[in-house]
Amino acid sequence: MLLALQDPSDPQDKVGYGIMSIPSLSLLNSLRGGLEPRIPEPLPRGTFELDYSLTWANTWGYNDGSFFVDQESLVPTIALGWGATDHTRIELEARAPSRFGGRMDSLIEVVHEVFKVEAMNREEFPEDDFRVELTRAGKSAELEGGDRGFYGSSLAVTLQNTLWVGDEVWPLVAGSITARADAGPNRDLREGSLVDVGASLSAATRVDDFHFYGALGAAWYGTERFQHVKMRPVQGSVLLASEWRFGPGASLVAQYLITKGAARNWRNFSRPSNEIALGLRVAIAANARLELGVIENLADPVNAPDFGLHAGMDLRF
Repeated sequence: MLLALQDPSDPQDKVGYGIMSIPSLSLLNSLRGGLEPRIPEPLPRGTFELDYSLTWANTWGYNDGSFFVDQESLVPTIALGWGATDHTRIELEARAPSRFGGRMDSLIEVVHEVFKVEAMNREEFPEDDFRVELTRAGKSAELEGGDRGFYGSSLAVTLQNTLWVGDEVWPLVAGSITARADAGPNRDLREGSLVDVGASLSAATRVDDFHFYGALGAAWYGTERFQHVKMRPVQGSVLLASEWRFGPGASLVAQYLITKGAARNWRNFSRPSNEIALGLRVAIAANARLELGVIENLADPVNAPDFGLHAGMDLRF
């Protein structure tokens, strides 16, 4: 039985069509993805929601003698959520990211030239190459041609509960906890926990045709190491988003994910990553939504994807 999606035209609804399901794609965060903070996503009791998304991003960074990052990544995500009660959602999610040289470099260089954006020495190196080198104090971490392909596949289960439904003044508040494990051998990370755990506290409210979302997240990974790069065992994150319902069944979304740097004492990669995305969410049927988005590094020229594209769909039944 197919079920109609919640209609955000109801002034009492704190949650509209929601945000785009875009993972963190900064270089080191992407090695341990799956524990990003979550906004409230209530499901009626007995309802299922199937989500599929695909995110393709180009990452570039260069500082002579310190780091060189040139790669593209593709992250498919599939998730099945179930409304255990009107206030409790249980979700199972699988990811299978891959990395490669890609095809975006030429387009990005043209855009940089047209808009006079700093290219960070892109023109000095071959296009559509794959290479990662992080160097500090005589130690390094490297990814080369043999490291292309799938990496870091994972399975995660999440329990989210509405803590406060909200009223005319106060927002809806939800809390969630997620357990994540590798779905296969992890070629990049060593010495960490067998199961990673994340938690988030989130809120959603509405003002006229606008929905606003905010979430605080924390994730524990154990003491991991990416070759010679020691990773922080605990990372905090903040997710901020707004949704403007500008027409029947259509919303524009802006979202901003800030994550504490994954590396310990490793220059730029120990600083917080700032990831910005803009997109469109459209109801294409009574029970289905389509999302399309772009990712840019306006706030972070190094520790974030340079450019990316995102597409997804969710189906409720």
